[in-house]
Amino acid sequence: TDKGVSAACQCVSVKLPCELNGVIDQTLISRINSQLPDDIVLHDIRRATNSFNARNDCYRRRYGYVFPVKILDGADGPRPNETCEGKGDLRVFRLNGILAQYKGTHCFANFTEGLKGSDDSAKRFIIDVKCGEPFLPPGSNRYFCIIDLYGQSFVLYQIRKMIGLAFAIHLGILPPETLAVALSPHLRIITPTAPALGLFLESLEFDSYNKQVGRDLQIPIAVDGTILEKKNNFK
Repeated sequence: TDKGVSAACQCVSVKLPCELNGVIDQTLISRINSQLPDDIVLHDIRRATNSFNARNDCYRRRYGYVFPVKILDGADGPRPNETCEGKGDLRVFRLNGILAQYKGTHCFANFTEGLKGSDDSAKRFIIDVKCGEPFLPPGSNRYFCIIDLYGQSFVLYQIRKMIGLAFAIHLGILPPETLAVALSPHLRIITPTAPALGLFLESLEFDSYNKQVGRDLQIPIAVDGTILEKKNNFK
């Protein structure tokens, strides 16, 4: 992943001699893990086609951003929304109203470095972005929230700047109109950057690749089954 970004799950394409009699040697997973540090774990090995590229063939990615809920107004713990019954925490409800404006295809030249508004690569499609309700992690005395971001691809610093700008608007540091200005391909402004700590790659999807070469795959390239369980335990 990018510098400063962690990964609960990542896919790496590499050419390895890893088969015995046409079957992947499952002892290879434990042997590789024995040589890795505790914070890096190999969950599984799956055969792909020779042309497979883990970065380019990734169809969609899901990221998470964990942050202390007190960032939203200085208070720890959940705050029920008394004015809108059933809407959950009032602070989260307001933040989600800001985050929802990122959905769709927009120009994110103001959310990275080295891109112009006229560059096609500055356009990114955000499928969904939403903050969850405050929760108390096991063994912690502080409440946290997780912002879930789901899209086809993201440019460098884009997520941290999306969240940094949303926080600034939520706290009243910047006016609400700033978000529309930041997404404009014709205007250049500086957008605040949220800390890297808390940002992690949650999962990856390879749906298009699996459909194109499905006949050549013994098992689809996907975060599923035992991989999903191992990933959640690792996270």
